[in-house]
Amino acid sequence: MVQLIDAGKVDLKPLISHILPMAEYDRGFTMVKGHSVQKVLLQPAG
Repeated sequence: MVQLIDAGKVDLKPLISHILPMAEYDRGFTMVKGHSVQKVLLQPAG
């Protein structure tokens, strides 16, 4: 599966509904627990 993703044959973008900075992890977890989002991606700084 990783090879397919790396090759660009599988697009995961439609699965991610929100992208938040790691500093907002608490907001992301609250959103997921509340079932108001599909998937939240937490982006590390830098």
